[in-house]
Amino acid sequence: MSTAITWKGMDECRELFASLRDKSDDLTPVLDFAGNTLTESTKERIADTKQTPAGMPWKPLDEKYAKRKSRKSSGGILVYTSNLLQSITYSPPFSNKVVVGSSEEYAEYVQAERPFLGVSNQDSNIITKHIKQVLKGA
Repeated sequence: MSTAITWKGMDECRELFASLRDKSDDLTPVLDFAGNTLTESTKERIADTKQTPAGMPWKPLDEKYAKRKSRKSSGGILVYTSNLLQSITYSPPFSNKVVVGSSEEYAEYVQAERPFLGVSNQDSNIITKHIKQVLKGA
């Protein structure tokens, strides 16, 4: 399961990326930065904030399941064995895109109920700021 950066709501970032593409043939460093940023924020959502990329709290666990789970794990929502958390990664940039996702087969089902993949406003701001810095040096 993976998600690609979509430019919806990221107009400034998209425009800056287009400017950078016009000035450089190698976008790998910027794409790596974006991939790392999105990977870390996704892991933070799973491990700590328990929120969607839009900042909405995840649906709580069913009471019965939460009770059973608490006997085996203290990780909270989406952290039982840490497999999902550890599986979050991004693919090396190719074709001017970054793909962030999980190799866990159940990730797509979890994403449907408790979205963890996506670009938050904070992610967008961090990536936009980085592209601006790169453009100043280009």
